[in-house]
Amino acid sequence: MRRKARGLSEGNPGKTLFLALIACTVLPCSLFAQTFLLGASPALSYPLRPSGIYSLEAGASVDLLVTPASDARIEAVARFGYGGLILDQGLGLVSVAKLEAGVALPFIGSGAFSLGPVVLAGGYGAFRAGYKALFNPMIGLGLRADFRLGSARLSLEPGAELLLAKEGGELGAFFASAGVRLSIAFAPAGGSHRPLLLIKAPSFDPLFPTIYKYYSSHQIGKATIVNGERQAITNVEVTLFVPSYMDGPQTVATIASIKPGERLELPVMALLKNSVLGITETDTAQVRLHVEYVLGKESCTVEWDGTIRIEGRNAIVWDDDRKAAAFVTARDPTILKLARNTVAGLPDLPLALPSANLRSAAILFQALEAYGLRYVVDPKGSYATMKGKTESVDYLQYPVETLAYRTGDCDDLATLYLAMLESVGIETAFITVPGHIYAAFALDENVAAAKNSFSDLDKLVFAGDRIWIPIETTALGKGFAEAWATGAREWREAERQHAAALVPVHEAWQVYEPSFISSAEKVDVVVKFPDPSKVASSYSIAMRELATRELAALVAQATGGSALSRLSPQARNRLGTIYARYGQIDKAETLFKDAAAAGYDPALCNLGNVLFLKKDWRGAADYYGKALSRMPDNAAAALGKARALFEAGRYADAAASFAKAVLLAPDRAAEYAYIANGSMPTTGRAADPEARRQVDWSDQ
Repeated sequence: MRRKARGLSEGNPGKTLFLALIACTVLPCSLFAQTFLLGASPALSYPLRPSGIYSLEAGASVDLLVTPASDARIEAVARFGYGGLILDQGLGLVSVAKLEAGVALPFIGSGAFSLGPVVLAGGYGAFRAGYKALFNPMIGLGLRADFRLGSARLSLEPGAELLLAKEGGELGAFFASAGVRLSIAFAPAGGSHRPLLLIKAPSFDPLFPTIYKYYSSHQIGKATIVNGERQAITNVEVTLFVPSYMDGPQTVATIASIKPGERLELPVMALLKNSVLGITETDTAQVRLHVEYVLGKESCTVEWDGTIRIEGRNAIVWDDDRKAAAFVTARDPTILKLARNTVAGLPDLPLALPSANLRSAAILFQALEAYGLRYVVDPKGSYATMKGKTESVDYLQYPVETLAYRTGDCDDLATLYLAMLESVGIETAFITVPGHIYAAFALDENVAAAKNSFSDLDKLVFAGDRIWIPIETTALGKGFAEAWATGAREWREAERQHAAALVPVHEAWQVYEPSFISSAEKVDVVVKFPDPSKVASSYSIAMRELATRELAALVAQATGGSALSRLSPQARNRLGTIYARYGQIDKAETLFKDAAAAGYDPALCNLGNVLFLKKDWRGAADYYGKALSRMPDNAAAALGKARALFEAGRYADAAASFAKAVLLAPDRAAEYAYIANGSMPTTGRAADPEARRQVDWSDQ
């Protein structure tokens, strides 16, 4: 060298700086890297200002490009280069070895192109024969444009570089230059692209085993994925797997394409097995979120492993009252056996309430009382204290558990009673009032008939075209009549405050399907349940008292305190229908005959009903015929005549009368479509002897 360059004989602070940068930048990124690329970069640069020493630098470098998994928007760069500083006047060159580390920040681009700054720092060594080698710091700044060609990357990087040196205690420029670098990079031999899609830690809600079927179509939480690739990804499939409680992964989402940097929040569902019902205490289970996608022509996979909280099978949160329906296990073998055996022993009383559903509900209530079932308050919490508190988990017993324990709080007893009613084909509902939940069942009568069958309409719940009987199940031990009266009073009080709600179980089942915890009968419960014949005996006494009281009230309303002789034919006919509905057929027949003799034609149809119930098919058909001759548009008479003729075996005549009934009342006639076929039904409601004995009383 003609004269000593600045700092040529000074120390080597660049070595320390370089090692620190390598440790802080490249090594951490390598530990958590998603992608490695190796590249070669020829470079050419010129001094930013004439120095009288150097005229040009030419060289090349080997680059290591690392994309970390934590943020695909940055790229760590490590560069080892060698070049020559060409001296003026043909005096040769100074060899320079460089080792740099830094980051690239591509902020503009698509899948095939990106653009962004590159910032580097490190150290260099300068070598020339006859002089002591130097080690000093350096910094670099560039603007890199990347072009992706399949698995290769071609880059053009104009930039500036400053090689520093110390002289006289001051840090100054050894060589400042501007130039351009051209590089091409590939994944190492045998290497492959490491996926850059990110799965943010999903947020899962606790799982409740009893409503495990609900989770197959409703979310258990949310997962967020971010496309960290520098190009769009396609054919994205996201699956969830809970190994202990799923047969296999369930597809959460399939997405055709996700743009670079795009973030998606996905609802997560789980198709769980019923083995989850074996969890009796709060537990955790492993869960895996799996994402597959296509990048260019390469298939990529990313997974996230974690845990999910699973509550015990009796846990429930009262954020949605419909959830209780999942505990109404009408198909539980123990419930089916006890309920159906009890109803099979239902006695045919000469005086009883008019609704078959009501009679069955009464004997089931009587059976639970005889079994010794009692109401107790849950010491750990109840519906009253936990309603609406999503963070509070209540304990709700399955019906078979309540039978085994012989105790339960309001929700336990209501659930058991509804399960038994549903198991014998009676539709049910939960009633909720402030701080309380109890039971209701549907009557098998329409609104008009119900209004003529019950003395106090305040004891009924009218909802649309259905009528419900409210039953306070915590009143077990006080009798069916008291439970009914209490339930009705609670409904009226809450309804006046617009705070009463009726939750039909069948509607709730559309969202929260029931699932029972055992497929075998609980023998210890079955053997302790009261004998149906003993229940029938106590039921007969209770029903007679209730029916007598109700009938007396209805008769008093119908007569208004007047003597029978002073009643109009219409009033006598209506009084006759009251007696008939309560099983007092002989009294009803006398009143119908009096009304008919006085020229009240609807009584003729009712006389046909009386003889139909007595199985006098010919006499019934005659009375229905007389009613039709005077009231040609009377659908009840036309249908009654068709039914009587069919029971008498006169199928052709029955079909002719039935055709007229279809014209007058198609919906009602549809229940007896078998008449047109001329053959006895073998399945369905029409095949039920009890259903075939029902008649339509004319109250007008």
